[in-house]
Amino acid sequence: MAPEPRPDRSRLSGHALLDAELQGFRHTSATARAVDALLKAVPDVPALSPYVSMRDAAERAFGGLPEAIVARAEELADDAHIDEALFAARSIDTGDTGLTIITGLRSALSMFLGTTTSGADAQQRTDAALKALGIAYFVARLIPEADDRRLRMLVALPAGRELVAYYAAVEVALPLRAAVEAADGTYLQSLAEKQGRSVASKLLGIIGKKGIADANELLDDLAALLDARALDMLPHADALADTLRSVLPPVISSGRALTDIVAAGADALPAYRMLCARLAAESCLARAKLELAPDADLGGLPTPQDLLPPPEPEPEPEPEKQAETPEPSAASASAPTPPPTPEPSPQETVLSGTFVHSVDGADLWLVFTEDGRFSSHPLASNTLDWDAHERAGHAIGSYDRRGDQVRIVWPDGHQTESTVVETTYTLVIDGEVCRRADYDLTGAALDGTWLERGETARWTFRPDGSIDTPSGPGHYALGAAAVSVKTASGVAVYALYSDLLPDAARPALMALGGKLLDRLPDPSTETT
Repeated sequence: MAPEPRPDRSRLSGHALLDAELQGFRHTSATARAVDALLKAVPDVPALSPYVSMRDAAERAFGGLPEAIVARAEELADDAHIDEALFAARSIDTGDTGLTIITGLRSALSMFLGTTTSGADAQQRTDAALKALGIAYFVARLIPEADDRRLRMLVALPAGRELVAYYAAVEVALPLRAAVEAADGTYLQSLAEKQGRSVASKLLGIIGKKGIADANELLDDLAALLDARALDMLPHADALADTLRSVLPPVISSGRALTDIVAAGADALPAYRMLCARLAAESCLARAKLELAPDADLGGLPTPQDLLPPPEPEPEPEPEKQAETPEPSAASASAPTPPPTPEPSPQETVLSGTFVHSVDGADLWLVFTEDGRFSSHPLASNTLDWDAHERAGHAIGSYDRRGDQVRIVWPDGHQTESTVVETTYTLVIDGEVCRRADYDLTGAALDGTWLERGETARWTFRPDGSIDTPSGPGHYALGAAAVSVKTASGVAVYALYSDLLPDAARPALMALGGKLLDRLPDPSTETT
């Protein structure tokens, strides 16, 4: 099957980028067909409107809206939060070597076919937790309402109901059916509590600390909504699995190994990219309508009343108490309850981030994650794939922090005890300044040529978004500790770390996809 059309987004932003993303998912595309077929098999989900731009959505999804509302929606789509959500959706779809979207579909079909693979349940649980946090981030960025209104707007929009139904079916109800049944409506809430910190570390490089915080504020309520929807899916599980088997590319539904799927390019079903783009378009239209015509009945878009909480039921009167409460004894009255032992705050027990200490031409990298792991080499991917890191020959250590004291177990087993002071931009260990290297560079650009250390391969970045890579020319876009590079061979997302010294556009040192790069002198400054 041919891959999805990939519109050139390298020079686009705002509503133009959103329209380009939507145009990649026409109703004849493999992704749109698969999602549409799946949603037709579940209850209470509207038919998938086949729109390919925001203006098209105004016509097809909402029956035509006034020009003023559409124009205002396009202005709202120019907000940087829209670009951030779309970038995160693309990252989640590609994820761990392009498999995060496939694992859900593959597991669903394995359940239907009666086949399983070793570790599939654990991997699917991690994927489900990661994507739940990712969806919370989408909603936080795309629906900037008060927290108690966000989820009500989400389910008021067709695209919101599509996203919730797709996740509940593919990521939870099908592959984790028995566990969902046993948990009786609390499975995802429990999963988020158990794996929240570890999956947050996987998304940290993509959405940043602020994005993690915003998503976590919404996660508990979202998990309850997704749990309820997953329970709704259980009676339809067999029909859903059969539908998936009939519409997915044969290489996925054939029961072949995941390594074969990768070789065949089966990451060509970026459902979250499509669903996030649809939610972005519809939420901008809904927000514009609430601004300009809040109480008007326009195409089913929500009114302010639709976003109000449902009225609480009248409380039942409590029966009168007959017995009087006994007076406390002298002994109990004289023994005050001791205060609880204070728990250390997360800031006192964890470190998180990538740092570099450079002095006299030498550099030391320090990578800490919230789950207690440590490495002295930058990772290749912001998904924090430690297995791939180890396969690449980089040892993994651990650390333990208590307040301003940290014990590091280095990869060779050597242990050090140090005093640590963490600021916004630095990590000072025993007086040695290590500078943060995991910056969000969305909207910025690089200017210069960098040489892979110990190699002859060069990378040239230009301010206009063009790039020369070792495999050929293309375009790039910077993100949160990441860079997306598009060449003739496709799109790749690499982790990008640098302390941005001496110049943010021309740093002397970068780590790109796990490789160390040193900037070459500009030809104009070279002496003869």
